[in-house]
Amino acid sequence: MKKICSWLLASAIVFGCYLTPARAQNTVLEYPLYKLPVAPVLDGNIKNDPAWKGVPEATGFFKLGGTYTRAKQTWVRAAWRDDAIYLAVRAYEPDVAQLKAGGADGGDLWTDDGIEIFVRPPGVNDFYHFILNSKGARRGAEVAEGNLNWQAKASSDTDSYTLEIRIPFAIFGRTPKAGEVWRGNFARNIFTTISGGDKFTTWAPLKASFHEWQRFPRWKFIGTPPPADKLAEVEAQLNNAYYVFLRADIAQNAAQSATYVPTLQQAAKYPQFAEANALLSDWEKVQHAQSLGKLASDEDLRGTVALGENLIVKSKKLKYDFLFWQLFNTD
Repeated sequence: MKKICSWLLASAIVFGCYLTPARAQNTVLEYPLYKLPVAPVLDGNIKNDPAWKGVPEATGFFKLGGTYTRAKQTWVRAAWRDDAIYLAVRAYEPDVAQLKAGGADGGDLWTDDGIEIFVRPPGVNDFYHFILNSKGARRGAEVAEGNLNWQAKASSDTDSYTLEIRIPFAIFGRTPKAGEVWRGNFARNIFTTISGGDKFTTWAPLKASFHEWQRFPRWKFIGTPPPADKLAEVEAQLNNAYYVFLRADIAQNAAQSATYVPTLQQAAKYPQFAEANALLSDWEKVQHAQSLGKLASDEDLRGTVALGENLIVKSKKLKYDFLFWQLFNTD
């Protein structure tokens, strides 16, 4: 009991900056890197790897210079052993079959769909920069320029790709101790936008560049993983501000349904305005997610928010197209 209470107190300190969305914008994020009892199998498949089971997953990437990205979200995990940092990145990507990922090791991988990882140990004037495309090709940049002495594996399925990375502490010339704090961040490049998506996204709310190391999150190395039954609590605290944003965004959109739905229902009666039926279906999804509140699943929340902006734009256009048509067709 004493151990769990101590862990909860530490978590309250670590995650205090996540309690409100307003503070999340102005406070440096912090991610807890727990020490793994066993190393992950580096194959790009993290779902069934027991090594990742006790590692919290963070999400809520921002579009560079803006608020949370609404279309293609990303999830990250980080942990450590005495020899290396281990990282796992899962990227939602419905256009996975069309991804731009032609670069090879050492190439200009920032022009491909992929991930960038930034690490800044104490006492380093710049930062170590690790770039990967969605196929797992690697490049070291900044302090790590030209360094390929680290490993990455990739996998993909129908609507996402996953990267699993191992970065030896030998690259940094030091091994952290439990309680030590470094700086680090994850960023994502999205060049395939058939299904939408912001081009540049980042876990930290950066303003103009991925290189703003002063705003990188704190990475705190922790020796003891949380009790298994507390992992969900850790993730909830870690991602609270993002989910508050999603629910608020849905509520804001749902409040506008009365502005469009009655007219769309009228328009749906006419073949030339058949698109109104699809829009009405989407409005039902918004209202359903709103009614679920905190019971809405991650997939429901993200999917509903992703369609929200286009739904309002399309509904407004069809509404006024129909009203204009109706004005001149009164018989």
